[in-house]
Amino acid sequence: MHFRLNNTRATVLYYLGFAGLVAGLIVSNPVWLWLTLAVHLFVVSVFSAVIHRYFCHKAFDANPTVMWLMAFIPVAYGYSSPIGWTSLHSAHHAFSDTEKDTHIKGWIGLFTAAYRMPPLKFALNARWFHSKGHQRLLDYGMILVTGWQAVLALISVDLWIWAGLVPLFTLHFCNGMHRVFSHSGTTVMNRWYLEYLFPMGGEWIHDEHHVNARKPIFRNRWFELDTGAWVVKALAR
Repeated sequence: MHFRLNNTRATVLYYLGFAGLVAGLIVSNPVWLWLTLAVHLFVVSVFSAVIHRYFCHKAFDANPTVMWLMAFIPVAYGYSSPIGWTSLHSAHHAFSDTEKDTHIKGWIGLFTAAYRMPPLKFALNARWFHSKGHQRLLDYGMILVTGWQAVLALISVDLWIWAGLVPLFTLHFCNGMHRVFSHSGTTVMNRWYLEYLFPMGGEWIHDEHHVNARKPIFRNRWFELDTGAWVVKALAR
C-alpha cells in the first residue's frame, strides 16, 4: 500500500477550475453563478446515484444502458470511471479509518485528488489501478473532459466559464471538504447540515451509508438533503 495522487491531471483540472472562477468574477457577470450551482447539483447528484450507489454498491436496479450513458456526465467533470471508482471505494469500505484506507483524509484532500492504491489482491477490478488498462481509462476520461470543455467554449465563453470551468472547481472542492469532515478519527460522521453549504448529492449523510452501503436512499429525516435520491427515484425500475 502506498500513497499516490489520483492522477495529477485531475488535480490540474481542480486548479484550472479555480482559475476559471477568478477569471469569471473579474471579466464576467457573477449572476452566472446560478448556472454553476445548477450544473454542480446535477452532476454531483448523478455521480452519487449512478457511480456510487448503482455501479459501486448495486443499491438499486436500473436499465444498464441508461446507467452507462449517465456515467459519462460525472466523468466529463473529472470524476473517475465507474470501474476505477468502484475498485477504490470498495477498498475504502473494507479498510475504513485504518492505515489501509484508500481515501486520504485530512486537509491534503482539499487541495489534491489523492488516494492510496488498493491492494493488488483486494478485488479483480483493483488491477485497473496497477495496469496500462487503468491508464487508458484515465486517458479516455481526459478526452471526454477536454472535449466537453471545448464544446462549451465554442458556444459561449461565459457558458464555458460558469458551466464548464467553475464546476470543475466547486465539485472537487466540495469533495475535498467531504474528505476532511466526513470522518472524525475512527468515527463516520453524519454532517447533514454541510449538504446545504457544500452540496454532495446526499453524501454528507455518511454514517448511514457506512451502516448499510446498499441502501439506495441515504436520508432518514425530512430535513436531510439527499439530491442523489431524486436521481435514484427517477432511474430505478
